[in-house]
Amino acid sequence: MTRLVGWMLVGWLALTGTLAAAQADPNVRYAQGLVVYFGVMPAEVVRGHPASHPESQMHGRGHEGPGEKHVVIALFEATSGARITDATVTARVVESAQGARQLEPMTVAGATTYGNYLPLADTGSQQVRVEIRRPSLDKEAVVTFRYPVAP
Repeated sequence: MTRLVGWMLVGWLALTGTLAAAQADPNVRYAQGLVVYFGVMPAEVVRGHPASHPESQMHGRGHEGPGEKHVVIALFEATSGARITDATVTARVVESAQGARQLEPMTVAGATTYGNYLPLADTGSQQVRVEIRRPSLDKEAVVTFRYPVAP
Protein backbone atom coordinates (compact mmCIF):
# COMPACT_ATOMS: atom_id res chain seq x y z
CA MET A 1 0.00 0.00 0.00
CA THR A 2 1.14 3.50 -0.54
CA ARG A 3 2.45 5.51 2.36
CA LEU A 4 -0.38 7.96 1.75
CA VAL A 5 -2.98 5.20 2.04
CA GLY A 6 -1.21 3.90 5.14
CA TRP A 7 -1.25 7.28 6.77
CA MET A 8 -4.90 7.70 5.82
CA LEU A 9 -5.74 4.45 7.64
CA VAL A 10 -3.61 5.41 10.63
CA GLY A 11 -5.26 8.84 10.66
CA TRP A 12 -8.72 7.30 10.41
CA LEU A 13 -7.96 5.04 13.38
CA ALA A 14 -6.63 8.04 15.31
CA LEU A 15 -9.79 10.02 14.54
CA THR A 16 -11.91 7.39 16.23
CA GLY A 17 -10.15 8.38 19.46
CA THR A 18 -10.15 5.09 21.29
CA LEU A 19 -11.40 1.61 20.64
CA ALA A 20 -14.33 2.32 22.95
CA ALA A 21 -15.35 5.30 20.81
CA ALA A 22 -15.71 2.97 17.84
CA GLN A 23 -18.91 1.32 19.12
CA ALA A 24 -21.25 3.32 16.85
CA ASP A 25 -18.95 3.33 13.83
CA PRO A 26 -20.32 1.32 10.85
CA ASN A 27 -16.71 0.42 9.97
CA VAL A 28 -16.15 -1.39 13.28
CA ARG A 29 -17.35 -4.75 14.57
CA TYR A 30 -16.69 -6.77 17.72
CA ALA A 31 -16.40 -10.58 17.85
CA GLN A 32 -14.61 -13.16 19.99
CA GLY A 33 -12.74 -10.50 21.95
CA LEU A 34 -11.57 -8.72 18.80
CA VAL A 35 -12.20 -5.25 17.44
CA VAL A 36 -12.32 -5.35 13.63
CA TYR A 37 -11.89 -2.17 11.54
CA PHE A 38 -12.95 -2.16 7.87
CA GLY A 39 -11.63 0.11 5.13
CA VAL A 40 -12.10 0.22 1.34
CA MET A 41 -10.23 2.16 -1.32
CA PRO A 42 -10.18 2.07 -5.12
CA ALA A 43 -7.87 -0.65 -6.42
CA GLU A 44 -6.30 1.91 -8.77
CA VAL A 45 -4.79 3.71 -5.78
CA VAL A 46 -2.84 0.60 -4.81
CA ARG A 47 -2.12 -0.53 -8.37
CA GLY A 48 -0.91 2.94 -9.39
CA HIS A 49 2.65 2.40 -8.20
CA PRO A 50 5.45 2.26 -10.77
CA ALA A 51 6.59 -1.30 -11.55
CA SER A 52 9.83 -0.71 -9.61
CA HIS A 53 7.93 0.05 -6.39
CA PRO A 54 7.75 -2.94 -3.98
CA GLU A 55 4.03 -2.44 -3.45
CA SER A 56 3.23 -2.50 -7.17
CA GLN A 57 2.85 -6.29 -7.07
CA MET A 58 0.94 -6.41 -3.80
CA HIS A 59 -1.53 -9.32 -3.61
CA GLY A 60 -0.29 -10.56 -6.97
CA ARG A 61 -2.37 -8.01 -8.92
CA GLY A 62 -4.19 -11.01 -10.37
CA HIS A 63 -7.74 -9.78 -9.75
CA GLU A 64 -8.09 -6.82 -12.06
CA GLY A 65 -11.76 -7.05 -12.95
CA PRO A 66 -14.14 -4.11 -13.02
CA GLY A 67 -15.38 -3.03 -9.64
CA GLU A 68 -12.36 -4.30 -7.74
CA LYS A 69 -11.70 -2.49 -4.48
CA HIS A 70 -8.83 -2.88 -2.06
CA VAL A 71 -10.21 -3.99 1.30
CA VAL A 72 -8.18 -3.39 4.48
CA ILE A 73 -8.89 -4.94 7.87
CA ALA A 74 -7.16 -3.79 11.07
CA LEU A 75 -7.48 -6.04 14.13
CA PHE A 76 -7.12 -5.28 17.84
CA GLU A 77 -7.71 -7.12 21.08
CA ALA A 78 -10.83 -5.64 22.68
CA THR A 79 -9.55 -5.73 26.25
CA SER A 80 -6.00 -4.44 25.82
CA GLY A 81 -6.22 -2.54 22.52
CA ALA A 82 -3.13 -4.43 21.30
CA ARG A 83 -2.82 -4.75 17.54
CA ILE A 84 -3.21 -8.32 16.27
CA THR A 85 -0.50 -9.56 13.92
CA ASP A 86 -0.94 -13.36 14.07
CA ALA A 87 -4.32 -13.79 12.38
CA THR A 88 -5.42 -15.57 9.25
CA VAL A 89 -8.10 -13.40 7.64
CA THR A 90 -10.38 -14.16 4.70
CA ALA A 91 -13.15 -12.06 3.16
CA ARG A 92 -15.82 -12.51 0.55
CA VAL A 93 -18.61 -10.48 -0.95
CA VAL A 94 -21.77 -12.34 0.05
CA GLU A 95 -23.66 -11.32 -3.11
CA SER A 96 -20.81 -12.44 -5.40
CA ALA A 97 -20.34 -15.88 -6.91
CA GLN A 98 -16.61 -15.56 -6.25
CA GLY A 99 -15.22 -17.38 -3.26
CA ALA A 100 -13.41 -15.97 -0.28
CA ARG A 101 -9.99 -14.39 -0.69
CA GLN A 102 -7.26 -14.46 1.89
CA LEU A 103 -6.39 -11.00 3.18
CA GLU A 104 -2.62 -10.80 3.31
CA PRO A 105 -0.69 -9.20 6.19
CA MET A 106 0.66 -5.77 5.25
CA THR A 107 2.85 -3.42 7.25
CA VAL A 108 1.97 0.23 6.75
CA ALA A 109 3.58 2.98 8.82
CA GLY A 110 4.88 0.28 11.18
CA ALA A 111 1.40 -1.21 11.78
CA THR A 112 0.11 -4.56 10.55
CA THR A 113 -3.18 -4.70 8.67
CA TYR A 114 -4.66 -7.30 6.31
CA GLY A 115 -5.73 -6.62 2.75
CA ASN A 116 -6.61 -7.83 -0.73
CA TYR A 117 -8.84 -6.98 -3.68
CA LEU A 118 -12.56 -7.84 -3.63
CA PRO A 119 -15.25 -7.43 -6.32
CA LEU A 120 -17.26 -4.54 -4.85
CA ALA A 121 -19.56 -2.67 -7.20
CA ASP A 122 -20.18 1.06 -6.87
CA THR A 123 -23.95 0.56 -7.04
CA GLY A 124 -26.23 -1.23 -4.62
CA SER A 125 -25.48 -2.44 -1.13
CA GLN A 126 -23.29 -5.47 -0.59
CA GLN A 127 -22.15 -7.44 2.43
CA VAL A 128 -18.52 -8.27 3.08
CA ARG A 129 -18.11 -11.30 5.34
CA VAL A 130 -14.78 -11.40 7.18
CA GLU A 131 -13.53 -14.53 8.94
CA ILE A 132 -10.65 -14.30 11.40
CA ARG A 133 -8.67 -17.19 12.84
CA ARG A 134 -6.03 -16.90 15.53
CA PRO A 135 -4.00 -19.53 17.33
CA SER A 136 -5.40 -18.26 20.65
CA LEU A 137 -9.11 -18.42 19.62
CA ASP A 138 -11.20 -21.53 20.18
CA LYS A 139 -13.34 -20.69 17.16
CA GLU A 140 -13.13 -18.24 14.30
CA ALA A 141 -14.52 -14.74 14.61
CA VAL A 142 -16.98 -13.79 11.87
CA VAL A 143 -18.17 -10.24 11.17
CA THR A 144 -20.09 -8.66 8.31
CA PHE A 145 -19.79 -5.11 6.96
CA ARG A 146 -21.95 -3.26 4.42
CA TYR A 147 -20.46 -1.61 1.35
CA PRO A 148 -20.96 1.15 0.61
CA VAL A 149 -20.96 1.97 4.29
CA ALA A 150 -24.19 3.54 5.46
CA PRO A 151 -24.04 5.69 8.60
